Amino acid sequence: MSLSRIAPIGLAFALLCAFQAHAQEVELRIETVLAMNSPVDAPGLIKGFEGTFNPDLQKQLTNAFPYESYQLLERVSRKGQLGKREDFSLPGGRFLQIAPREYTNHRIALQIMLMEGSAPSPFMNAALSLPNNGTVFYGGRRYQGGILIIRIGATVKE
Repeated sequence: MSLSRIAPIGLAFALLCAFQAHAQEVELRIETVLAMNSPVDAPGLIKGFEGTFNPDLQKQLTNAFPYESYQLLERVSRKGQLGKREDFSLPGGRFLQIAPREYTNHRIALQIMLMEGSAPSPFMNAALSLPNNGTVFYGGRRYQGGILIIRIGATVKE
């Protein structure tokens, strides 16, 4: 084969590889919220929302988790790759492992494992599929007189 025939094939292959690598980048977003019901005279309790909540998150929280107060503890956004696990530290010595598995039909398949303890063991292990730019909530673990609510979001640039 001549160089004039190989060069276009090589260029096409390089462009395809670059496109696939770009398409495999996944943005993972984790928001951790402490939700509480407390007597009105509890010291330091702020009714409603404490922290920077966007209106979408406020509406989703109050509809799914009807508590008196919500405190945003942490918001983390990280770029990852399909097939590579990302670890996130959570309050109370817990941590979250998220592995974006694949992206097809505008959906992101995730493997999510929530761990806790001095010798971490999973207390939640779930495989799920989200629409691109979708979110899912996990709530119920006790923390500081309330419960932790974790919103997990994932986006693949198309």
